[in-house]
Order: sequence, then structure tokens, then C-alpha cells
Amino acid sequence: MNTPIHFALRIGRRLADEAALAADIAATRAGLADNESLEGTITLDLPTGEMVIEDDLHAAIQNFCLLPIPKLLARQPATYLFFSYAGQLQLSPVGDEVELSGDFIEAARAPLQPLIGGLLACAERFIGCLRALEMPEHAETLAQLERHLAAALTRPQSADQAVDDQAADDLGNQ
Repeated sequence: MNTPIHFALRIGRRLADEAALAADIAATRAGLADNESLEGTITLDLPTGEMVIEDDLHAAIQNFCLLPIPKLLARQPATYLFFSYAGQLQLSPVGDEVELSGDFIEAARAPLQPLIGGLLACAERFIGCLRALEMPEHAETLAQLERHLAAALTRPQSADQAVDDQAADDLGNQ
């Protein structure tokens, strides 16, 4: 089972969760006119409690949900640099878990494979939301996220497969 990970977009002064965004696409589109940077949150429901990351969602979905996946699968650490704030978050594989630590959060651990599945699922839903909004001003963001999602989905989906693939790549480069 994937780690539950959800996003919410800032609409005016409030955060609208995924259900609220999908319930009224026209109102969401109108409300986002004042939120060009797509500010919002990503919430991870971890075994130790809830972790909330507040940032520009284009940057967070790309750099937190998608780009770390190959490194995590290869059991290598990844760093997410916040876009809207000076700070960072480290994702460090420790056995079959990932330790999340850094600025603005309390350190926590999550199982590796469910976390990766949750990150991918969150990114897919966010991309689906952007598609449904049909906002030309976010077309480039959408295209970029779709490319990163496609790349993440073509990666091996297990850490063991990632290690095997990395070893094969290393042999091929000798």
C-alpha cells in the first residue's frame, strides 16, 4: 500500500484540497488567477504522523515527488530545495526506509517502496488536476511535469531492480 500523500492549492487565503479542486473546476480556475505560482502544500501521512511541506507545487511535485525517485531506488540520498523559502529537505535511504529530515519539518521515516508509490500517485493526480484546469498560463508547467512523470515511470519500480540496472549500466560503461 502506498504512503498517502495529498496536495492542496492555495485559492485566495484558503487551501483547497484535491476533492475541493475537483468538485468545481471553474471555481478553481477562477481562484487560481491570483495564484500564478501554484502555491500550496503536500501532506504525507506517515506512520509517525503528518508531515506538511508548503511551497510552490510545480517545484515541489517536480523536485520532491518525481526527481528523487531514481536516487531513492538506487539507495542514494536526494535533496529537495524549497523554491519559496531558503531551506531544504533530505530524503536518505536507511535499509528499507527513507529518513526525511531538514528545514521546516520534524524528522521522520517512511517505508521506501510505499513512499515512492505515494510520491508517484500524488504527482499523477496533480498533473491530472492541471490538465483538467486547462489553463494556458500553466501549459509549460504541465508539459514539464509530464516529461518528468514519464521518466519516473520508466525507471525500475523496485530498489533491487534499480541496483541491478545500475550494475548493468556500470558494466556497459567500462
